[in-house]
Amino acid sequence: LPIMLEDTSFTVDAFKYGIISGCTAYFLTHFHYDHYGGLSKGFTEGIYCSEITKKFLLQNFGCCLSVHALPMNTFVNVQGCDVMLLDANHCPGSVMILFRLVLQNKVILHTGDFRAQSWMLESPNVLNHYIQSPRPSSSARITTLLLDTTYCCPTYGFPTQDTVISAAVKVTREFLLSDPDTLVVCGMYSIGKERFVLGLAEALGLAVWLPSKQKRLIEAAASGGCAICSDLLQRQAPTKAAADLVVADMGKLNAHTLRTELCPSTGSSDRRSLLAWRPTGWTHNSVPKKNTSSAAFSRLPCPKLIQDLADCLSVIHTSFGLTILGAAYSEHSSFVELRDFVTALQPLKVQQTVFGGAAKEAKQHINSWLSGIAQVAVVSPPALSIASFSSSITNNAAPTCRQYDLTVQSRFALFKHRSHRHSNAVKETKDNMQQC
Repeated sequence: LPIMLEDTSFTVDAFKYGIISGCTAYFLTHFHYDHYGGLSKGFTEGIYCSEITKKFLLQNFGCCLSVHALPMNTFVNVQGCDVMLLDANHCPGSVMILFRLVLQNKVILHTGDFRAQSWMLESPNVLNHYIQSPRPSSSARITTLLLDTTYCCPTYGFPTQDTVISAAVKVTREFLLSDPDTLVVCGMYSIGKERFVLGLAEALGLAVWLPSKQKRLIEAAASGGCAICSDLLQRQAPTKAAADLVVADMGKLNAHTLRTELCPSTGSSDRRSLLAWRPTGWTHNSVPKKNTSSAAFSRLPCPKLIQDLADCLSVIHTSFGLTILGAAYSEHSSFVELRDFVTALQPLKVQQTVFGGAAKEAKQHINSWLSGIAQVAVVSPPALSIASFSSSITNNAAPTCRQYDLTVQSRFALFKHRSHRHSNAVKETKDNMQQC
C-alpha cells in the first residue's frame, strides 16, 4: 500500500494503488506516467493538481474525472490543511506541493520530480521563509521533505540546462554549416524537453515538426499559460517535409528507426544527413570514450568541439550520414543542486521518493549534508502502508568526501552562483523558459 502523508488523509502520486481506504484527497505533481499510472476513467475520487496538469488529465481521460486545479504560489485550504503549489521546473504543469498543518505545527514539502534552482529559495518565493542559514533556529522550518533523488550520486554533476543547450547549439550549427540540408532530430517524452527543443529552434532559426501526441499536449499546456509551449507552437513547420527539426519519441532514437521512419528514402543517394539529440541526464559520462576514437567520429564536422564539450555532450552513434549525440540535459536536479537545496532548507526529516540500487548511497549522502544538525533523519522506505516519520530519527553519518564538507553559507552561495550562470545562446529566452 502507498504512503499517506503524516497527520493527513492525503496521498501524492499514488494512483497505481487505485482508490485507497482512508484517503480523502489525491494529489498529482505532474503528468508523467510513473506518477499518474493507475488512473482510469472510472476513478471517482477528487484529484488536486495544477491547471496545466488538469488540462492533460481531461484531454487523456475525458471529463469523467473529478479534478481540482489549485493556483500557483497561493495557500488554499484543502480539508483543513493549507496547500500551496510551487513551480517544480520539471515539465509543463509540474509542481512541488507545500502542506502546512497549523494545528500540528508541521510543514511538509513534496518535491515531486524537480530541477532545483536558486530562484526557488529567493524572496518572494515562499521557500525563502524556510531557509535555515544564517537565520536562528527559531525560524520556520520544513518538518518533512519528500525528495526526488533520481540523480543523488556524485557521478551526476551535470551542467545547467542553459549550458547544455548552448553546447548543443554550437555543435548543431557546425553540422548545418557543413551540410545545410541536415535534418535535426530531438527526442522528447510525451511531455518534457520542450525547453531544449525551443533553445535549438530559436538560436538556429529552425522550423519544428511535432508528432500528434506531443502537439496535443503542448497545445494544452500553452492554453494553460506555459510560455515555452506557446513559443514552440509559433515555430511549427506546416508539414513534416518542410521541417528543419523533427521531434521524435525518445525510445525511437536508434539508427534503424531514424532511417526507416523519420527519414525514409528510395536509395542511398537521396538520403538526408541526420543529427539526432538524446537530451537526458542519463547520458552524462555514460557513453564509452571509444565512440570518439572511431574513423566515423573523425569525419564529423566538429570532432574537436564535441570533445571539448564532453561535460555536456556524448557520442552515442556515428555512421555515414547519421550521428546520434547525447546531451546531459536533465529535468531532474543534479547531485550538486540536490545537496545545496537540502543544505539550505535543513529539513528535520527527509524521505526519498526514488528507490532502487542507489537508494542506500543516496541516504548516506543526504545524512552527510545534514550532519551536525540536531535530530535530523533520512527516512528509509516504510515496510508498512502508512509512513511513521515520528519514529525515524537516526544518527547522521559523517561526511564521506572532504570536497562536499562545505559550510551551510558557502553551499548556498555556490548554489546561487551556479544556478545564475546563463548561456548567451539562450539568454534572450530565459524569462519565458522559467515560466514552464
